[in-house]
Amino acid sequence: MNLHVLLAGPIQTNAYLLCEPARGEAVLIDAPGDVWADVEPILKSENCRLAEVWFTHGHFDHVADAAELARLNKARLYAPAGLKDTLIATGELPADLGPGMNKSGI
Repeated sequence: MNLHVLLAGPIQTNAYLLCEPARGEAVLIDAPGDVWADVEPILKSENCRLAEVWFTHGHFDHVADAAELARLNKARLYAPAGLKDTLIATGELPADLGPGMNKSGI
């Protein structure tokens, strides 16, 4: 597994991209604005697809591109339950891409 630490968005927020080339899948933890410009070339070089997007909390600098990247890649989005429900209710995220997380993080 390969870990890539990325800085993106207006205040240079950390995002973490975990790539597992043997499975051809990757997970993005937090999705600050414009992070896709950094993520896409790494996915190509690692021969991975974005399978999941996780965000740790609802501050703007951690979620700015989360729903868009989940939709774009048909990746499942894991988020604290209230945030996931809001994204689905507002039409930002299709329900089938938002399994969510409960208080234990699962």
